[in-house]
Amino acid sequence: MTSCMQQMCGEPEKARRFAFWNGYDLSTNTGVRGIMSCIEKERPMHVWLSLECGPFSPMQNVNQRSEAQCEDLKRKRAACMRQYVGGLLIYTFCHQLGISCTWEWSEKCNAWRLPMVQRVFNKIRPRFVVTKGCRVGLMDPKTKLLLSKGWKLATTHELLGDRMNMACQGNHEGGICQPQLLRKTA
Repeated sequence: MTSCMQQMCGEPEKARRFAFWNGYDLSTNTGVRGIMSCIEKERPMHVWLSLECGPFSPMQNVNQRSEAQCEDLKRKRAACMRQYVGGLLIYTFCHQLGISCTWEWSEKCNAWRLPMVQRVFNKIRPRFVVTKGCRVGLMDPKTKLLLSKGWKLATTHELLGDRMNMACQGNHEGGICQPQLLRKTA
């Protein structure tokens, strides 16, 4: 998405991606401060946050059969929680600066229910919309059936909310988003 925006604008600085691989780790104070510093200096028109949601997927319910699986999931969730704190700080920071912001997770991610997430969104009052995969051409590569996996967005950008509010129209045979496809659909 970032490269697409850079190509459309013809200016690489018009879209930036802050991620672990380029030195911006949302789970650390240094990473969060670095992103906030860039936001304050560059004053982007919009900030999009897409954080790991896998450990809070409803699919994880089947991965808790043994004590080792439970401990592994607990560790993964703790790492995500550190990211979420950093992300929520950035989301709030953007709101305070008057910069629109969008938070994206899987529609069914259980992290939407976390108290800290609820507190921030109850305070800022973003618009919640869902984009279904079938509306953006997401399909199973083997069966070629459209997938109705949804992404839920909490956005403070009105037009983006209007455009991304894309429910399944029910006019197609739906494929099943198998676990092996989930990572690829991100």
